[in-house]
Amino acid sequence: MVYIFGVPLLDALLFGAILVATDPVAVGAIFTRFQIPHRLNVIIEGESLFNDGTCVISVNLLKNIIFLGVAFSLLGATLSLLWSLVGAILLGTVLGWLTARLSRLWKDDELVVPTITVALAIGSYLIADHFLHISGVVATLFAALVFVYTEQKKLSKTERLLFHSFWDYLGFMTNSLLFFLVGIPLIHHFFDIEGNWLAVCIIPIVIVFISRAIVVYGGSSVMRIFRVKISVSWQNVLTLGGIRGGIAVALVLSLPATYQYKEIFVMIIGILIAINLVLNPILLHEYLKKTKLAS
Repeated sequence: MVYIFGVPLLDALLFGAILVATDPVAVGAIFTRFQIPHRLNVIIEGESLFNDGTCVISVNLLKNIIFLGVAFSLLGATLSLLWSLVGAILLGTVLGWLTARLSRLWKDDELVVPTITVALAIGSYLIADHFLHISGVVATLFAALVFVYTEQKKLSKTERLLFHSFWDYLGFMTNSLLFFLVGIPLIHHFFDIEGNWLAVCIIPIVIVFISRAIVVYGGSSVMRIFRVKISVSWQNVLTLGGIRGGIAVALVLSLPATYQYKEIFVMIIGILIAINLVLNPILLHEYLKKTKLAS
């Protein structure tokens, strides 16, 4: 972003932080067609869950520096990060447990539990983000984890099916709305690219793919020091499975309308995600067809 588009370093770091979060939805859809080891599936989904929280906190820290003029301090940033994570984990755990207890009062009404979980998701985010100034995403994540862990076995088969179907549909609709919202400014500015097609369409997707490969293969090598081994075939799947999606779209749309780099960020991220969502699933599907993954 700095060398190709002339964006200042801090703003370029903000762009990079927005793209950190991965989206396991498209990968999960492909996994259903193949016999995927359970541990690999957990790694893909777990990475996405915990990356989301780290991504949002990093973006907020950079937004405070860029938009509010907050002086950067490594110690201050580290303490802020720890407070955002630890505070959010504690809040989410408490709210998830209390909501699970509350839902038992209406255990005979199969429509009440999904409704209560919507209130839990919205409420935990609002309390964390607006009142305690900690990570709303992490608070919502842990509220959901604690609620599901506490209540999953106590729901009947029909209630579990209804619960998961409801949230699958809600997730699909919110993702669709996000992509629709990013599509409006994207179409508006798409034909103003002129001679920068290569820079806007090709270079970002290549850089994202290379950086993903460096993190996966390099990270797996480092983990061998701690006797955690991830096979090369799994590393290939993790590299191809690093698909960006809804979180990145939501974060780039949340930037102030007056921000001078918002238009180029929206355009690049919109095109990058569109290519990412088409290209990576095809490559991943073909790789899984030809490769037998060991458990």
